Amino acid sequence: MKERRAANGAACMNCGITDSTVVLCHYSGMRQHMYGKGRGRKGEDFYAAPQCVRCHADGPFAEGWIDPAYVDAPRDVQRLAKSELQLAQIVEWHRWRNQVRKI
Repeated sequence: MKERRAANGAACMNCGITDSTVVLCHYSGMRQHMYGKGRGRKGEDFYAAPQCVRCHADGPFAEGWIDPAYVDAPRDVQRLAKSELQLAQIVEWHRWRNQVRKI
């Protein structure tokens, strides 16, 4: 729940916009079951990052999104690239949150 409150008013980790459409977007990559996701259940809030509605629909957390750099790559490589980008944004979100708390 702390992550959801912290995401309220935060900047989108993808485009940087800060408006009322920014929400916490849960990890949906290759290892999602390791982070609490299951059938009909979202993963744990800790494994999420803030995204605006546009990036959530069209960015790395969107269903079926493919990184433009991997369009011609095999499907498993595309899925891995998407998973790694999601995790990188989540790690960056936690780094930012920890810096804000220390100030």
